[in-house]
Amino acid sequence: MAEFVPLGELIEMEEVLAEPIADRVIALLNEAQLYDKDEKLNCLYKVQELIIHKDPSLLDNFMDEVIAFQQDNSPEVRKCVIGFMEEACKKDPGSLSKVVPILQYTMTDENVNILKRVLICVNQLYRLTLEFLLNLKSFSDEIMDMWESMKDIKNQVLDLMESSDNVGVKTQAIKFLESLILLQTKKDVESAESSVAKGTEVEMSLDSIPRSHCLLKISELREEAGMAIGKLLQLTASSTISSVNLITIIVCLTNVAKQRPIHFTTVVQAFELLHGEYPIDLIIVVLLLFPKLISHRPTHPLKSAVLGSN
Repeated sequence: MAEFVPLGELIEMEEVLAEPIADRVIALLNEAQLYDKDEKLNCLYKVQELIIHKDPSLLDNFMDEVIAFQQDNSPEVRKCVIGFMEEACKKDPGSLSKVVPILQYTMTDENVNILKRVLICVNQLYRLTLEFLLNLKSFSDEIMDMWESMKDIKNQVLDLMESSDNVGVKTQAIKFLESLILLQTKKDVESAESSVAKGTEVEMSLDSIPRSHCLLKISELREEAGMAIGKLLQLTASSTISSVNLITIIVCLTNVAKQRPIHFTTVVQAFELLHGEYPIDLIIVVLLLFPKLISHRPTHPLKSAVLGSN
């Protein structure tokens, strides 16, 4: 039997459904300014649902109004806004020119939970940024400023990886650098074909970028990737790095070595040095990761070299 709905509630539901989405978004944004954290979050999540999933054409109209909540005192509200910006860029990459400078500013937030969330967001959007720039025929001042902001963000991530005392922040910075290395290095033909077949290869790489591109300079990107992998390798020899971060680096370097064989030798040599630098219980944990990571390629040079050294 169908549930009985009072006539008054039914009329109210019909009025809501008939109300233009833009008007509903305006009402929710106005309400959000009046409420405390929980109700404010509820309003903002509804706004995201309406704009991102119901009518993305409203992004241009209301992006600034949603971003304004990034100044809210509540970390949960600021995290919600970061999530909105991420989804907005995935829906409309043109939003990157407005979002990336905001993310650059947000990277200075002192709240570690905000930092972790923005690092996750940046990791998601960096490949999208490169693809967006590749598809453009001309570059406005706004687009060029956006790319400069993204370059600054990459430097900020490197600084956080080295200077942050928070394990979670460091972990997300390390994961971003893994993506950066894969995106800014060339594929090995054999490994690329195998990885694509298995669905594990990052879709884009340095091979995708034409030498004539006026913003994306191949030499600069290659050099930056080399510096990033150098930083990760240095951290494996650090006496102050946590076991959690070390394991994250080992996983990231293994992924890089699997997809970019040019780095096999360097990575294996770094792993071999772990025996003299860390307690045996940590080394055992690290070694146990390798069979799971590369069990699909039992004859892989990385696997044989690392397990052989055990």
